[in-house]
Amino acid sequence: MQDCTLHLMEKLNAVRGFTQSDEITVLVPPAPVVRGAQQAHPNNGRVQKICSNSAAIVTSMYIHRLHEMAAPGTLKPEHLPTFDCRIGAYASYEEAMSLIYWRVADCGMNAVSDAVYHLKQGAGHARTATTDVKLNHLKSEGKLPLHTHQAHGSFFFKVKRRKEGFNPKTQQPVICFRPAIEKASGNILRNVKNGSFPKDDEVGGGPHVS
Repeated sequence: MQDCTLHLMEKLNAVRGFTQSDEITVLVPPAPVVRGAQQAHPNNGRVQKICSNSAAIVTSMYIHRLHEMAAPGTLKPEHLPTFDCRIGAYASYEEAMSLIYWRVADCGMNAVSDAVYHLKQGAGHARTATTDVKLNHLKSEGKLPLHTHQAHGSFFFKVKRRKEGFNPKTQQPVICFRPAIEKASGNILRNVKNGSFPKDDEVGGGPHVS
């Protein structure tokens, strides 16, 4: 799912991506304005086309990774997933990010329920109990802490990083700023509170180009 998220972000030029369980959320910024003209999103901005293509992109990438990981001859048609897709528009970055924050909070409960559900034995009443009861049961079974991705999901940021380059016209070294997608570690909501997400490198240190 992390590979699918990264692949979809690259295809849509997204700036944020979050995945947990079988869900992916990506944030795509407004297309740039070039020489005074507003540019369109992929597929000329056609919502239905972007939506169907996004579902196809994730489905194909997931199946590709399944085939890489599975033993030869073990995958059957009923094992192959399909993904659907929905698109929303938001008035600000903060409003769009609130969707990811909600997904993160939801992950905190889903992860615990999922871990209890997949216990081979001994889950019993814990499967329908409150989250704190489920956590105590997982602890008693030696299943804590949960895997980082299961507990918190995976959050990806697009940032600009300084790179050393060379200008063939001037024959001089230059500092370039190139986009990179990085994974934010730890509890995402805590990172939001602490402001500890990856940030763009600062401009400085000699001649540079974007």
